Formats: sequence, structure tokens, C-alpha cells
Amino acid sequence: MEYRKHIMDNVHGKIAVTDLEYQIINTSIFKRLKGIKQLGTVHEVFPTGEHTRFPHSLGTMHTARKWCEALQVDPHNQELVEVAGLCHDLGHGPFSHLWEFFVKEANPGFSWEHEESSYEMLLLAIEENPEIKISENDLLFIKELICGNKEKTEEKTPNEYPYKARGKDEFYLYEIISNKITGIDVDKFDYLARDDRALFNKSQIKFDYGRLSDSEQLLKVVEGKLYKDKEQSPLVKRIAIRDKEARSIQKIFQDRSELHQTAYQHKTVKIFDRMYIDVWILASSFIKVSGKNGQMYTLAKACEDELALSKLTDEWVMQSIRNSEDQDLQEARDLLQRIDQRKMYKSVAHIKIVDDGSLSLKTAEYSVQILKNSLKEVSDKHLVVVDLYINMGTKDKSNPVEKMMFYKKGSDKGFFKNSNELKTIVPEQTYDKQLFVLCKIDDQELLKKAQKEVDVWITNHPEWTLM
Repeated sequence: MEYRKHIMDNVHGKIAVTDLEYQIINTSIFKRLKGIKQLGTVHEVFPTGEHTRFPHSLGTMHTARKWCEALQVDPHNQELVEVAGLCHDLGHGPFSHLWEFFVKEANPGFSWEHEESSYEMLLLAIEENPEIKISENDLLFIKELICGNKEKTEEKTPNEYPYKARGKDEFYLYEIISNKITGIDVDKFDYLARDDRALFNKSQIKFDYGRLSDSEQLLKVVEGKLYKDKEQSPLVKRIAIRDKEARSIQKIFQDRSELHQTAYQHKTVKIFDRMYIDVWILASSFIKVSGKNGQMYTLAKACEDELALSKLTDEWVMQSIRNSEDQDLQEARDLLQRIDQRKMYKSVAHIKIVDDGSLSLKTAEYSVQILKNSLKEVSDKHLVVVDLYINMGTKDKSNPVEKMMFYKKGSDKGFFKNSNELKTIVPEQTYDKQLFVLCKIDDQELLKKAQKEVDVWITNHPEWTLM
């Protein structure tokens, strides 16, 4: 593969760029990522956590190349996988994932995730630069690599192969960028390494992503079931990892949990998250951005139009509020000033789940809703419950490593490891759920009422305890 340019990166060193990748990088659509913080409000607690989606996208592309080389992927498919890695985050809104929480809260019942927008943004980049040449089928392949297929999932169609652009013999390519089966992919490899370097100077994570990516001896393509627990699951070609690396792979999810606990979902970060979202909700209806055909969108609706979304960056949103003289934005400006002056919401209670392994997540969610409803009766406007949920990358309490394929030295056969085989290297509790009850104003009488309500709730719900 021929490379047009090399870019220096503080995580991976020298990153090579093909002509196609160079053309995509040098568009206003891609350069927008320089204005999107990767870690949302984490910089409010960890000042060095200000890196953006721009270097992460380059790093994901680079790590995808390493995996493709180790798996001996043909050059054409390799470049397309790299492009998917390069473009997988183009659709993020300001402050990355936090914007998705804002959109969901501001538009009840509306579903939006950045992956679909990432593909639409790539199409905008192609429109901006006609030198970017990608065939229709290859565009579909890139879209599937980034977005998956939400209509054909393990839950909905367990007996069907989910993709169109590439067949069962090339399914393993879909595991590289955004692995919908196990969550083990190069996106995660890059952000764990990059965030750890920025926040803790490489002191928190234990997994050596470079060793796995650089070794042809640890990765192999084998035949196996697409869905481990589905009897009629299609047989496909999947990525398998040497069985001796199971302990190392488990560290990926422990590293992820560690970064969530110490940084991403730090208590103070969660308070700032809540305050930022409140600023945007207060401002949303009064700040408009134009999309296709000149149609105007509020902040909360801009994600419905990729052109409107492409105009939003962290600074554009915050400065539009901060510098406005519109009286309709006064509340938003006042709250933003509180953030600047670090006059944070007050903590009423910090609550932690108690689970011996038998507690249903639905039961836990139901009890949380009861707490939220009771606090609303005390003060609908000034009391709020903020959730902290740390897991191993799955929506339930399962271990994603159980869905991975492994192989033994000298063998071309893949196999799964069961929970008994992994129990010696898996933490006893694979998830954690905590609640922060916050009061938005400094009102001692309201704080006392809220604390009393929490105490009553704790008494009636022994699956939760005060910290």
C-alpha cells in the first residue's frame, strides 16, 4: 500500500496516510473533529483531558491497519477498514457522548446515536471534495463497519447473517472497528491508551494493546458461530486470539472500568455533566442552526440534519450562549457563569447498589424511578438524580470475553471459553451502579427535605445503601 504522508502522534508515533485518507482528512467535515472534546466535561476535573476526536480518529485508523496487517487482509479491504476507523466518530456532537444524553433528554422518545451521523458526514466530505472516490458497494461496507445493522441483531434475527457488502467469509472484518459481538475492537484500544496517557500519563491501564496489534502470532481468522448461544447461528469467519491471552484480554474491560470509575464517571465530572446538559436545555430553543435547504434547527434537533450538525463544535455552542445578549438566554448564561466560577450543584446523597449477584437490573431501575418520582414531589425543578453505571461494555451483567473466539497453538480451530474457565480472572462483580442526588440551589431547608426523602427510600429498598 502506498502512503502519501506521515503524521506524528503522541500515542502511536508515526502514522502513515494513504492518498484517499489524506483527501478525507483535509476536508472541513473532518477538521471539525478538532473542535470536539473526546471526554466531554472530564477536563473540568482533569485539566489535561482536553484532547479531541481528531487524533483519536487517526489513532483508530492506524490501529486498524495494524490488525489488518496481522490478519493479512487484502490491500483494498484494508484501506476501507482504515477509512471506517478514520470516519467512525465524524457524527459526534459537541462534547462527544454527553451531547447524545442531552438530545435524548431534550427530545423524549427520539432516538439518535452518532454512528449513523458519522456515515452521513462522510457523504458530506465526499460532496465537499470530489477527489474522494469510493464505490457504492464500498460505501455500504464502510457504513456497515461503522454502524452495524440494527435491523439484524442477535436478539432480532439470530439465524440470519446481518451484512450485505461482505459475505460470511469476510465477517471478521466487521470485528475490527466496531465489534458488535464482543466490544473488543481497535476503537477501544486507541481511546483507552490515549485517554490514559492524557489523564494519568500511562499509569492506569494494564493491557498492552501494542503487543496484540503488532503480533501475527496472537491473531488468526477461524470458522465459528456468529452468536455463541444461538443454536441456529450462521457459521462465519471470525477473529480468534491465542488462548494464553485470555487473561490479557480480560484486562481490557478492567481497564475500561477503571477509567470510568476514576475519570469518565468521577463524581465531580457527573455533576458538571448535569450542569452542562441543563445549560443546553435552557438554551436549545433560542439558538438556531441552518441545515439543508436553509431549514433552521434548535440545538436539540440539529442532529436530524447532518449539515446542521456539522456546524456544531464545543466552542461554537458555549460561546453562542456566553456572548449572547438575548434575554431568553439569561438563565443559560447565569448557569454557565456558575460553571465558570465552579459554583456546583450541592450533593444531597451518594447511594450505591448492593448486589449479591441475584439482583435484576430491571428491579434496580424500577426502584430508582420510585426515588426520582418521590423527589419530584419535593421539588420538580431543583432536585435531580444522576446515575453512574459502570459495566464491562455490555448492557446486561455478562462478560463479553465469553463471546470471543480463541485458538490453541498450532491449531486452526476456534473455540469459546465458558464462565467457569474465566472465573479466576474475572472480578467478582462485573458492574457497579451508583446514584448521586443533587440540589441545584443552595437551600438548606430543601436539602433537609430531600435527605429525609432519600432516607425513607433507602429503608424501603435494601438493595441500595448510602455511601
